[in-house]
Amino acid sequence: MTTTTRGRGWAYAGILLGGGASVTANIAHSFVPPPHADPDWTPPVGAVAGATFWPIALFVAVEILARTPWPTGTRWAALRYVGLLPVASVAAVVSYRHLSGLLGFYGEEPLTATLGPLAVDGLMVMATGALLATAPANTTP
Repeated sequence: MTTTTRGRGWAYAGILLGGGASVTANIAHSFVPPPHADPDWTPPVGAVAGATFWPIALFVAVEILARTPWPTGTRWAALRYVGLLPVASVAAVVSYRHLSGLLGFYGEEPLTATLGPLAVDGLMVMATGALLATAPANTTP
């Protein structure tokens, strides 16, 4: 293992940890009852299953970005990043709202509910950056 690829294991650990936290929080948030819900309320199955989509879609998009040997050129770079931007943006906003709402429901202080989800997103951004920086195309001597 070269010194330029040493951090890839930690990067994948960060992706898995952040993604796992995001999936778990999204699912847990689907069990938060809406205001004025009946005491026997349960979330629809589709809401629970759908809650997993956002972080998984982001993970797949990041893997496509990091692992595909894209041709060089401005058009290809634009396609990669313009394609990733809506997936990453929507997934980040939805997952942030789910985790923030969940923390608020659990009674966390407003500051924790506001800033806590940023740690998950920051971990995912750092891990993604590390994967891109240590990709074979970027580490060839």
